Amino acid sequence: MKVYLPILLLVICGFNQCFAQDKFEKEYRIKKETVPKDAVGFIRTLNFANKVKWYKEESMTSYSYEAKTYHQGIKYSIEFDSLGRIEDIEYKISFAEIPTETRHKMEAYFNLTFQKWKINKTQVHLIGTASALIEYMREGVVTPAIVAKYELVLNGRVTNKSKLMEYLFAENGDLERSSNIIQKIPIILRTRNNVFIWIMILLASHSLAQEVRLGMLPSLNLNKSLKNDWRLNLTIEGRNSLLKEQFECSQGNNQEYIHTDYTLIAAKRVGFNKLLAAGVMWRYKENQLILRYLQQFVLIKKYNSFRMAHRFALDQTESQNAPTKFRIRYRATLELPLSGTSIDPKEWYLKINNEYLNSFQNKEQSLEMRVVPLVGYKFSEKSKLETGVDYRRNDFLSDDPHPTYWVSLKWYLIL
Repeated sequence: MKVYLPILLLVICGFNQCFAQDKFEKEYRIKKETVPKDAVGFIRTLNFANKVKWYKEESMTSYSYEAKTYHQGIKYSIEFDSLGRIEDIEYKISFAEIPTETRHKMEAYFNLTFQKWKINKTQVHLIGTASALIEYMREGVVTPAIVAKYELVLNGRVTNKSKLMEYLFAENGDLERSSNIIQKIPIILRTRNNVFIWIMILLASHSLAQEVRLGMLPSLNLNKSLKNDWRLNLTIEGRNSLLKEQFECSQGNNQEYIHTDYTLIAAKRVGFNKLLAAGVMWRYKENQLILRYLQQFVLIKKYNSFRMAHRFALDQTESQNAPTKFRIRYRATLELPLSGTSIDPKEWYLKINNEYLNSFQNKEQSLEMRVVPLVGYKFSEKSKLETGVDYRRNDFLSDDPHPTYWVSLKWYLIL
C-alpha cells in the first residue's frame, strides 16, 4: 500500500487541478450608507476604536461586503453576504505560523502539484455564528462554535507555465476548494521583473554623448491622517548636483548644493478614489526664498495586482525680480508588487512615474518630460523606502534638450 500511496496522491492532485474553479474578483471602496443595515449593525456592536472602511467585492456570480479595520494591532476583514449577514472574519498570518503538521500536509500537496511554488498570502478564516464571532472580536476567544480554515494564494509553476491559485484548507490541512485566479493585466505588466531594467537601458541610451547633469534628490515624506477624510503631507527634499558634463571621467569634486524644498499639502478625499489637494512649497536657494502654490486633483484606480494613479495639477511660482511662472502638470503612476498580488509589509515593489509639465513665463513656453522608475521596500504599514532614477528632459520638443539624472531616495512615514 505504501508503494501506491504517492501515485494515488498524484492522481488526486491532478484531478483537483483539472476541476479547479476560475476566480475573478473586483473590490472597490464604497460608502457606509450603501451597506445593508444588518452588516452596519454588526460592526457597530464591536465599537472599534479605529476607522472602519467599507468595500464591495464582486465575483463572476455574486457579490459581498467587507469591513476592514485595525483591531489590537491586527488588520481584520469582516465579510458579509449580499443581504448583510455575517460570513466570516479574516486576518493575515505568515505561512510559518500554521501548525507544523497541518503545514507539512499542505506542502506535500503543493510539491506534488507544482514543480515550483511560492506562497503570496496566508489568511485565517473564522466561520461561526454572529454571537460567537462577536465574542471572538471582543475577548479573543475561539469557542467550539467557530470553525477555523486557511486560505492561501500562491504562484505555482507546471511545465514552464505559471499559475496564480487560491486554496481553502480545513484546520487539519484537508483541501476544500481550489480556484484559478484570473488576472486581467496587460501583457507588458506580466514581465514586471524586467520593466525596471528596460527603462534604465532606454534612459541611458538617450543621453550618451550628450551634455547631462547628474545629482542627488533625497527626501523625507511625512503623512498624518485627520478627521473627516482630511490628511496633511510634509515633504522635505534636498537637491545636490554631482556632474555637469558628458559621461566621462572627470577631475576634482563637482558636488554642488542647489536648494532645499519644504512642501506642505492638505488633501481631502472627495470620493472612493478621488482626492483634492492644495498647498505651498518654500524653496531656499542662494539666500533667496521662492514660493510655489499648488493645486491638485488625484484619481486612483486599483486593479487585481497593481494600482494606477492620475494626478492633474497646477502651480504658480513666485520669486524675486522674476515674473510669475505658471505650470500645467499631468502625472501617471503605476505601482505593482514584485511578488504576489498586493504590496504587503516586508515586500518589494516597483513604481513608475511619467509626468509632463507645460510651463508659461513672460510669453515663453516650454514642455518638460519626467520618467521616474523606482524600486521600493515596505517595512511596515507606516514606513517604506523608494530609490531609483529621476530622469528629466527639459524642453524636450526642441532640437537641443538637456537631460538630467537625479538619484532619488524617498522615505515615507505615516505619523
